[in-house]
Amino acid sequence: MKHLIVTRCKFKDDESFKKYFSSMEKYYIPSINYQTNKNFKIALTINPLHYQIVRDSIDKNIEILMFDDLKEDYRDYVIKNNITIQTRHDCDDYMSPNYIKKIHDLYENNKSKYDDFILNFHPYKHDYSTGKDYYHSRDYSKVCSMFSTLIQKKVSAGVFDQPHDLLKRITGNVIYIPAAGDVKLVIHGNNIVSKIFDGEKLVK
Repeated sequence: MKHLIVTRCKFKDDESFKKYFSSMEKYYIPSINYQTNKNFKIALTINPLHYQIVRDSIDKNIEILMFDDLKEDYRDYVIKNNITIQTRHDCDDYMSPNYIKKIHDLYENNKSKYDDFILNFHPYKHDYSTGKDYYHSRDYSKVCSMFSTLIQKKVSAGVFDQPHDLLKRITGNVIYIPAAGDVKLVIHGNNIVSKIFDGEKLVK
């Protein structure tokens, strides 16, 4: 069983990279380094100018594979190498220390039921400035979240072949995991789309 955590971190210039790297240092990098199960590699799309900064920040025992793009370069690799588990995770977001272990446990519990399936994790929203968590108001029991893992017995697709909303086009076998702090969408002010909306409730 092979597992890749697929992360987009490609910025054209240093200024754009630095805006995200502060969140990356606070959330993504510790999340990766503190995983209790380190049976994975990172698949990273990144400007080569910024690669070494990221490489030096992540546990040297965790292998990082660098890709030019997700549509061809990465996709060809996962098909050719039959990467069973592909986990989407953005460079500015959080995962709990047992997240990879939980994915592997769910894989073991369901691999005999399906040839292909998706683990669809419902995230919290995390406010970078206050440190508070909020319930994400979108109903991810009906559509796959940005924290989805694609599992295939015989690999024919990359997890970024479809936007996360449309991952069901790859397989209709979706296992929904309700919000429990496994993953958090970090809201830090530089997000292109995501924000905390009026009415979204605090996690207590």
